[in-house]
Amino acid sequence: MLSAARSWGRLAITGLAGALLFGLTTVPHAQADPPVSCSKSGIFASTCQVTVGGDDTAPAQAGGSSSSGSTTCHSPALGEIPCRTNAGSWDDTRNCYTKVDTDLTRVKDPDSLDPVKRAIWDQHGPVGLIMSCAAASAGAASAKTSYFWSPAGAAQPDPKVLAQQAVATMSLEAPEMGVWPGGWYDHNPKAWGAVRIPVWFWAQNAKPGVSGVATASASADGRTVVAQARLVSITWTDDAGHRVVCGTGSAPLYNETAWESPSGCGWTYDKEGDYTVTAVTQIRVDWTGLGRTGVIDLTFTQPSHTLRIGEIQVVVTSGTLN
Repeated sequence: MLSAARSWGRLAITGLAGALLFGLTTVPHAQADPPVSCSKSGIFASTCQVTVGGDDTAPAQAGGSSSSGSTTCHSPALGEIPCRTNAGSWDDTRNCYTKVDTDLTRVKDPDSLDPVKRAIWDQHGPVGLIMSCAAASAGAASAKTSYFWSPAGAAQPDPKVLAQQAVATMSLEAPEMGVWPGGWYDHNPKAWGAVRIPVWFWAQNAKPGVSGVATASASADGRTVVAQARLVSITWTDDAGHRVVCGTGSAPLYNETAWESPSGCGWTYDKEGDYTVTAVTQIRVDWTGLGRTGVIDLTFTQPSHTLRIGEIQVVVTSGTLN
């Protein structure tokens, strides 16, 4: 017979069988709130604060936390190089640093141009731009510079923007928060854990980007950026000072392992009470394209849940306790 004396959540379990079967018949699924999601409609505007490269930061929002990223460029001859120097921005199609040298619409006297630029003027007239193209050397632009004509406003797509577009199509989101034993008290008042019974946490109903690698691409003007997202970690904390950093974790098996240490993803309480548990998911996106590579780090903070911990007491009402 199983009875509960609820003097501050104290559980009285009568009968030895009741004590052994507590919480082992099922492993409940946590009925979590809809997960915080960086979706196509809001990943870079309303859900997460994201830095792509060193200088592009989207607005912050409560529930999301700041993230960081980096961008590198590559030269066929030199390997990794700065993406920007005083000579301009790296253009992977021309393999040089480019910037505007002369706005032809503002040239009042074509005869003042040097022969190379005058030849461009003679071909195109007062339309478009003369761009400089400076070769790279040992981390800086060399003195070897050429010039080419470009229509006003024409430029190769920004790979960071394409990376953002690729990530937006992934619909990345935090997983639901799985817990054993019992489940979350704020969703089920009958869901209780117990003092000195290990609490297990895991990523429940995880989608690509957490459960495995998510891949997407975005293109513009014949240029493509490919992005891959993968889980870095899920950090679980509570208001009692517990903290553990996990991968996806795992639910306990239907055997004695449920009573053992939860594979590094969980902890044990030594006092009864109500505890607030929060999970923060870190996802890393690596992208490449247009001669550049970069990283986008995303942080998802799930709504907190309440875990109620009671104390198991075994009361022998008949028979002999051996």
